[in-house]
Amino acid sequence: GASATVSIGCSRTFAGGSASTPAMRADATRAYFGDNDGRLIALDSSCGQAWSLDVGGQIVGAIAVSSDNHELYAATQTAIVKVVDEGDHGEVAWHADLDAYVPAEGDQTSYNLLLASIGANGIGVSIGAGLPPGTLADVALPVAVGYGVLDRETGELRSFADGLEESIAEMNIGPDGAYYSPNSPLRRAFARVLDPSARPLEGGIRKFAPQNE
Repeated sequence: GASATVSIGCSRTFAGGSASTPAMRADATRAYFGDNDGRLIALDSSCGQAWSLDVGGQIVGAIAVSSDNHELYAATQTAIVKVVDEGDHGEVAWHADLDAYVPAEGDQTSYNLLLASIGANGIGVSIGAGLPPGTLADVALPVAVGYGVLDRETGELRSFADGLEESIAEMNIGPDGAYYSPNSPLRRAFARVLDPSARPLEGGIRKFAPQNE
């Protein structure tokens, strides 16, 4: 039978490294990734740069690409940023409201912990409270963790569930609108060394079900 070969169709290089995995638009006309200088970069199907945009911090993991409205959701170590691909440029629509906690200590803040998960009318996020990146290490050290839903149009925090475990993977959205998240307490393990009174670590998987009030 005929054999198939794989070859490089095009490539793009840039200075520095990246903590971001390339993400594709559904029509394959755009690829998105982040460089190490806080820029979100959009490439066309020939690997030419369509545009770049400073989002205020190095993007981690894959950018969440919506199947409608050309919306992108980029996660940094502390923030979630919504960007709209306008064709010849990208435009920041909002920086998420992540003030889920009133920190107990003066040097603690609230920040993003995970990638964004896109729903029909909301964006799933994980929010932690603790020492931000750069305080004692290059990563956040949360002592409290929870999961919430952002308004897709405004970035405001619509709902939040406190007191459960962190993840270093991703959330998945089920057909019932629930979020499914693995418990992977890596950062909290280091945080408990600093604050032994923090909750014990927990493994497993959790489901966060929507509630109608």
